[in-house]
Amino acid sequence: PRSVSRWLRALSQWEWPRIALALTSGVVLALSYVYAPLFMLAWVAWVPLLFAIRNANLRQSYWLGVVAGLGFYAIATHWVAEFLVRLKGYGEIQSTMLGLLYWAYSAQVVGVIAILHTWTKRVALVPSFALFPVIVVVAYTAFPTLFTLRLGETQSYFLPALQAVEFTGVYGLDLVVVLINVVLFGALARDHPQSERWVIRFAAAAIFVWFGYGFYATSQWDHRMAAWSRLRIGIVQSNEKSSIDIAPSQPGYSRAYPPEMAITAKLADAGAELAVWPETRFKGYFEYDHVRRAFHSELAALKLPLLFHDAERVYGERDAREYNTAAFIDRDGKLAGAYRKMQRIPFGEYIPLVSGVPVAQSWVQDYFGFHTVSPGSAPAIFRTERFAIVPLICYEAVFPQFVAESLSGHPEGKLLVTLSNDSWFGDTREPYIHGYISILRAVENRVPLVHVLNNGPTLVVAPNGRILFRSDFQTTGAYVVDLPYAPHSGGSLFNRHPYWFIATLYALLISILLATAVSAARARRKPTSTD
Repeated sequence: PRSVSRWLRALSQWEWPRIALALTSGVVLALSYVYAPLFMLAWVAWVPLLFAIRNANLRQSYWLGVVAGLGFYAIATHWVAEFLVRLKGYGEIQSTMLGLLYWAYSAQVVGVIAILHTWTKRVALVPSFALFPVIVVVAYTAFPTLFTLRLGETQSYFLPALQAVEFTGVYGLDLVVVLINVVLFGALARDHPQSERWVIRFAAAAIFVWFGYGFYATSQWDHRMAAWSRLRIGIVQSNEKSSIDIAPSQPGYSRAYPPEMAITAKLADAGAELAVWPETRFKGYFEYDHVRRAFHSELAALKLPLLFHDAERVYGERDAREYNTAAFIDRDGKLAGAYRKMQRIPFGEYIPLVSGVPVAQSWVQDYFGFHTVSPGSAPAIFRTERFAIVPLICYEAVFPQFVAESLSGHPEGKLLVTLSNDSWFGDTREPYIHGYISILRAVENRVPLVHVLNNGPTLVVAPNGRILFRSDFQTTGAYVVDLPYAPHSGGSLFNRHPYWFIATLYALLISILLATAVSAARARRKPTSTD
């Protein structure tokens, strides 16, 4: 509307209104992360910031971007402080201060986006709004941060938006979300030069194609899966409380026969073809011989394969290495494979930069109060008589290329299973956000996904991103879910070539920026003509 356009243009002329617009961008974008049903907010979140930096210089653009970034990260990753309290045992003041430091650091990515947009608007060889979506996607991907958030992950509840990520990965959806913002900004600003109006038309056409394919593919996958057979997946949601120390066995149970094993017997009676336990602190399977023997005996009697997580310690001549490990026991009660977590959490499972430097690592570990978890060396595939399982542990579900490569380029007939323990984040929204992120991995690779959280909400997801089952948060439960399955289905362009799209965006942006810098340098050296 013209009235909205005039109001936004007027606000962009004053300093405090600009700050308010920038902060609004960050808050609106964060809400789309925290509450998935608000996914449409991501489509407008960048518009206030674009108005805020519209006539700003480079310094102003940077600080306005940082303000937007602070608003975004303080809300979207509000759980960082709670995580530090529970995992490290820090006090609330210390954890909050460290959280502020993390939010301030992470906010720099939006500052970089704002300053690059302002600079390219002045000197770029192509219209700046053609570059803005590319700048946003590349900046979010390239900026090093502890907990990665991508724009496309806000859209997990809107199935038509997800379908084309089978070609591009989440990065294509990131681009589309920003394109929608560019189109809306162009409609409200109303004063773009004629040379830039083609950008708006092209963006609108790309959005139409993306969502058109999305509606078509969603329907086609639903129709296709209706004819598939079903796998009966048994899930245990333990809801164990987070603890730095190893918790004792519950009354009436033991390490050799934990509550999860009693629940697994009921899952077997219900016809489950696989039982899955979540990531938890310590089971003792790798540590104690009697626990291993008991597990093998129980599962052999149940004739039910089990995938579960445990802490593993491997003793060497001079030291011992710790691993986060997923173990798979087959229906005959034999250990058929183990997978050691490869993607570790910085400052949670290792300290960046000092790992491998014994003196520095020892000092830093004592200060932060934890033991380094060693990384695994390769992905794993566990096979049953009917299907194959590719295990992931917790944080690994946020890495698109890693998940695609874990499927080994042959995802047909495979099932992604993520074992996670998000009780470290307390009553925050982080477990929900973690689930939203994992949904994208199912669609990118066109394989079913089972995301089992210790404290919920556990998700079972179809290859088109449709949530087939969701458990309640912070409840103990056992569930049997019928999952559509076809042994020859699975795979996508992204699964086969997971780097092609983001690499293309990198090459495009770097080429344009280099060409722009060269052109600007030549213009400065060119002598000025006089009459």
